[in-house]
Amino acid sequence: MLKEFNIVESVLGTHLLFMLQWTDEYIRWDSEEYDNITVVNLPLLDVWVPPMVLVNPADSYGFLSKEKDMLLVQYSSEGLAMLLFATYLESTCKPFIKYFPFDSHTCHLMISHLGYSLGEVISVPSHVYLDQLVDNGQWTVDALNLTAKFIVAGNNASRYVDLSIQLSRRPEFLLLNLFIPIAFLICMNLFVFFLPAECGEKASYSITVLLSLAIFMTIVMDQLPPLSTDVPVVSIILCIHLANNVIVCTCTILSLNYHHRSDTRDIPCHLRCLTMLVTWRTYKSNCNTKDVLTGKTPESMSPRAKTNLGVTGTDGITHHAVVSEDIDRRPILTWQIVSHAIDRWNFSICIMITIMEMGLVFYHSVKGM
Repeated sequence: MLKEFNIVESVLGTHLLFMLQWTDEYIRWDSEEYDNITVVNLPLLDVWVPPMVLVNPADSYGFLSKEKDMLLVQYSSEGLAMLLFATYLESTCKPFIKYFPFDSHTCHLMISHLGYSLGEVISVPSHVYLDQLVDNGQWTVDALNLTAKFIVAGNNASRYVDLSIQLSRRPEFLLLNLFIPIAFLICMNLFVFFLPAECGEKASYSITVLLSLAIFMTIVMDQLPPLSTDVPVVSIILCIHLANNVIVCTCTILSLNYHHRSDTRDIPCHLRCLTMLVTWRTYKSNCNTKDVLTGKTPESMSPRAKTNLGVTGTDGITHHAVVSEDIDRRPILTWQIVSHAIDRWNFSICIMITIMEMGLVFYHSVKGM
């Protein structure tokens, strides 16, 4: 039974039931001479057993350090010995977290005999019983394989048994409690551009979403080991969205700055072009409005017209109204219009980035499965 797999510490904990069989030439008898007794049980401490060790332990090497005084070895009259025992093992296992939370891992339990060469003790793996296999709530055991391999140390060679366990994560818990809320935050981040600047909560809304994403990123990082070899795709996606959130906050602050500027300030040419591109409209310059508001005389006015500015009476003057056909009916470009245009532009850019992020998440999910 799989107890736990701590990918942060790279430790696999398993409960295993072993059945060892070997032939002991010193313990055999003729059953007819001993009242047809064919099987006897002897204490483990009184007989020889293969000294088994775990080659890749996370804690201790030995198998039977705590259970020696309670176990019995069963012997048949032909000298066949059988030992059945259960133990808990903690082994090291390097995780593969590139496709977290759709990650799969292959862990190995390497079991060998201590102090015996290849010619003295030969490990012959039989098979793995899967009838009593119990899955973990977080992990699914996909496959178990038992093979024999060799360890060569100098002139000595020994044989060990390799039990490989293929695991795959159950992603439902993390998806519901971690990644779906992050997806909601990604969508909520776009609606900051629809908030009016007069409400006073536009900047605080954007910063709140940024801080919420930072908290979720901290939770995700707590689930992962500090490895640099296999960087999870989800970490890259979250970093991209964090950068996108920072850009959104910056653009929101600039938009608020433009919105509250006085109309007496000139609008730069690049902002005029951006506004016309976004709104698909042309605008009049706000310079005439500025001159009227400030009481200044326009420099382009002729001297005769400047003289007539002082005329306040109309007695004895006959006016002939001349209606011009070239009246400019275009709206005047103001900083408020520029601010709204920038919000629309930023929304378009951010929604394209969000679609790219969602596509990357979908590709990552399909490839991980």
